[in-house]
This record gives sequence, C-alpha cells and structure tokens, in this order.
Amino acid sequence: MSYQNIIPITKPFRTPVGQAEFEFTGDWGKLQTFLKYMGGGSRSRGIKRDIAKAQRDFLFKYRLAIAGGLASGGVSIGGAFAGHKAGYREGRDPVGVRSGNYLRALRNLKITQKGYIVSLNFSRGDLHTKSRPNKGGYILSKYAGIFEGGSSRQVARPLWKQTFTHIGGGPALIKKIRGSVQKRLGRMGIRISK
Repeated sequence: MSYQNIIPITKPFRTPVGQAEFEFTGDWGKLQTFLKYMGGGSRSRGIKRDIAKAQRDFLFKYRLAIAGGLASGGVSIGGAFAGHKAGYREGRDPVGVRSGNYLRALRNLKITQKGYIVSLNFSRGDLHTKSRPNKGGYILSKYAGIFEGGSSRQVARPLWKQTFTHIGGGPALIKKIRGSVQKRLGRMGIRISK
C-alpha cells in the first residue's frame, strides 16, 4: 500500500483530509479494512484482546520468575542477593524468606483482567499475613517493602525490579505486544514494517 502526490493546501488544517489530494496506487481496500478495524466498535476488540493476551503471557512469565528469584536467593534472576548485615539476628536464612509466607504469597499471585486492563495482584489476605506469625513479625506488605528497598538494619534485595529486568523489562513486553498485533494484521493482509 502506498500513497503519492499529497498536495497540502495553505488554508488552516481544520479538515486536513479535505485539504489534501491523494492518488491511489496499490491495494487500498486493505487500508479501508485497517481503518475500520482501528476505528472502534466491535472491530477494534480483536486488537485489544491481542494486546491483553500479550500482557497476560508476559505477567505469567514474570510471576514464575519472581517466585523462582526469591526461592533461589536471586541467582535465577541474574544475581545473588546481598547477605544480611552483621549482627542481624535472623542471619541463619541468607535469603530472607523466613517462614516461607512471602514465597507462598508470590506463588499465589493472581493475573486478573477487567475489560482489557491486565493486572498482577496478591491474593486476598496474603499481604496481611505476618512474616513470622508466632513471633510478632511484620505484615508481608511491610516486609516486602523492606526486602525490596532495604532499611537501616537490612540491605535491599530488589526482587521485583531485578526480575523485571532479567526477563527483558519494557522492551520485551513491547516486543510481545507488537508481535501479537502484527500477527492479527498479517491475517488481514497488512504488514507492519520493522
């Protein structure tokens, strides 16, 4: 599909399509199909579904990697976590999993979708569980924050960020979405140049 001889008019562009001339060459039926497809209504639902599916697939990989990252002490996501600071009383566990409640919460993460919005959420109640239930430990939401960002007593172990980077981060997600959209447009006979 191509276009030639676009002639701009010097009037203000209130109606830009009406102020340009097009000479049609090639198969412009595909363009009309594409514009209808992108224009909304039921035709645009397919592409939204494809984007949502690509996000779900990415989050599924992320969910597996993040639990594996904690269980391996960071090794499976590209680098071992720093050890405990000197004098840390719970130093027997170099990873910081303690009772296993944080790891269990990560394995319980749910991928949800409302409309075309995809999210990764902790299961109900998991973040209010204490990291050491019988010893008055922090609730897991606070424990996870300390684990991620560190504290005056403990070094940071950026599990979420390190996992996201390890599986490719934003570029990998965009590539997955783009591939999904390209596949759908390819079935319509439309090719997106790289």
